[in-house]
Amino acid sequence: MSVNDELLNKAIRHAVYFDQLTTGEVNRMVKFMDRELFPDMKRILERRLGNIGNGAGRGAWTTARYKRMVEMLDKQIDAGFRFMSQEAKARLARVGISEAKWAQANLQQTVPLDVTFNSVDLNTVRSIVSSRPFQGALLKDWYKELGTRFKADMRKQLNIGFASGESVPQITARIMGIRGVESGFTGSSVRAQTRRKVRAVVRTSTNHIASKTRSAVYAENADIISKVRWVSTLDSRTTDICQSLDGQEWKLGQEQTPPAHHQCRSTTVPITKTWKQLGLNAKDKRVGGRIYRDVQSGMSKVSPKHITYGDWLKKQPAQVQNDVLGIGKANLLRQGVPFNRFFSNNRALSLAEMNAIEGITVPELATVPSTLPRATASKAEWEAFSKHLRKSIQDYTENEKSGLQKWFSTSKPVKEYLENPKRVGGKYVPLAETKERFNPRVVDQIMGFVNAVDDMPTIPQPTTVFRGLKIEKTIVEGLDGLDEVKHLLNKGSVFEQITHSSSSAHLSIGHSFANAENTKSFLNAVLEIRGKGFKHMKNLTERFKSEYELLIARGQKFRVKDVIKMTKDSKEWKDYEYRFKVSKMIERAVLVDKKFVKNYKKTELAINEYMIRNDVANKIMYGTKQQHQKIWEDILRITGNDGKMVNEAPKFGKRLENSIKYADSYTFMDLREGFTRIVIEEI
Repeated sequence: MSVNDELLNKAIRHAVYFDQLTTGEVNRMVKFMDRELFPDMKRILERRLGNIGNGAGRGAWTTARYKRMVEMLDKQIDAGFRFMSQEAKARLARVGISEAKWAQANLQQTVPLDVTFNSVDLNTVRSIVSSRPFQGALLKDWYKELGTRFKADMRKQLNIGFASGESVPQITARIMGIRGVESGFTGSSVRAQTRRKVRAVVRTSTNHIASKTRSAVYAENADIISKVRWVSTLDSRTTDICQSLDGQEWKLGQEQTPPAHHQCRSTTVPITKTWKQLGLNAKDKRVGGRIYRDVQSGMSKVSPKHITYGDWLKKQPAQVQNDVLGIGKANLLRQGVPFNRFFSNNRALSLAEMNAIEGITVPELATVPSTLPRATASKAEWEAFSKHLRKSIQDYTENEKSGLQKWFSTSKPVKEYLENPKRVGGKYVPLAETKERFNPRVVDQIMGFVNAVDDMPTIPQPTTVFRGLKIEKTIVEGLDGLDEVKHLLNKGSVFEQITHSSSSAHLSIGHSFANAENTKSFLNAVLEIRGKGFKHMKNLTERFKSEYELLIARGQKFRVKDVIKMTKDSKEWKDYEYRFKVSKMIERAVLVDKKFVKNYKKTELAINEYMIRNDVANKIMYGTKQQHQKIWEDILRITGNDGKMVNEAPKFGKRLENSIKYADSYTFMDLREGFTRIVIEEI
């Protein structure tokens, strides 16, 4: 067997694993859309379509509501595809460097020369990802076009639905599909069409990067390689263009490379120079047909004539057949059932799995965060959020202002009773029996507040908040959401928040609410909640300003991630106590006051944005002491206090550690029996 025959044989085998890898890349991108993009879109559609439907026939009012809904959906789509473009860029760099390592290793292991074959570095791969177009466009332009097409298709279906007088579920189904009916890449909804388009782009771009990277490796070894051969997948799905290109050879540097079309599965293989061209006295063995491996002997052989991929697969070891078809279909193949497809079971390989199979070691590369909001909080979203922070309570109506003030005390029974008010004309209105039971004026004020909250922008990235509970065990059955102790204590349970609920960005505030007399009639718990749909309240009211209040919005869905019993003899207690004190000091530091701070409003705004942008609450819980010190220094710089806290005469100093020692008098937990820490994540 010649060296080039062996290179071809290995390339065909590698193509099998690479196709599985590509399926894995498709699945990851589609799962991202299913997890981060589509659920938010569905919530917006269902809520906003209901508003528009209730106001149908009102001319300009309805048009304005429609435009606002479309704008919200457009922002969500733009953010999602922006993230997907960044994620694709990072993942393709990993694929490219892996393919370069494989191409180099394939040459090193196959060509019997005492030389070291060259590869390409990460910068070259990244340049290929960013600047080499495929199918007429760059990677970023493909994802931008996907988002543009998604928005256009969505508008088209919305217009058809409205013109046909369809209901909210029917219009939503046009966009999002029907659960249980559409699955995978099937269906006619905008969602299903987009999934298919994303699949095509991911497959095409992955093959493009792999092909260009291999060509770059071949070019680095031009002293050994003379030509490049096109190798197509030989099955019933092979396109005419790939059938015609199969087996063609070009001089190195002049070769055509896949993809020849969307979702192309073809590959390339290097052709080495002859022994004579290399200046060596050896005989070249060039034979026709394609190489295959005989199952019985385990030896590589060459067919006397051209063979199909199915013929080749029949000669491969059972393990390779199993990897290609799955065990069941591979058994049928070995029993004589005709082979009619290259890759039938769509089992996905991860990059790590493929590298392990091929024996490739690649360096760890930085990855894009796996959650949407961190990568997609656009400038426009931050500007909208900043505008909300700057909004004064004086900008609200009298009902809204009164509702904001009463939210913290007398309105609580009304709020709990109004768990599910009706939506009429785009606004929440109380149920008829509510005004009979409560003061109508107070009810109207609370509803004004609820509607004002509904219109607030959400924080543009994941945020951690804290909520303290001290609930009588005798009344836990009748509560809901974040007050329902029965499911909060059940790890893995899933629930929906029915009402807007208060929380704080300060761990210390959560503890202050949980801290209560140690009696058997109370359950004391601190909820640590991670999500992305929270509403920022700090600048809307001066009352209880130190609480740094954020609202957990109605309709958010959560899962209990962990339930930890914290006792003074537990190993977690000491670390948690330290983090409580860090939170307490930062709580005092950000409570700026006109007595100490110049440009009070500007400083207040800067502190708010700093806390959110830098995810301070989460860093307090899981960050290092160095990160805590950096946060402390930043806050002192922003406030200009140089350590002088509100209502605190002494200067604490620039070292957080010293300030914590000074603050040792702060009570961590009075509870002798400890408390329950409940970690919750949004789903």
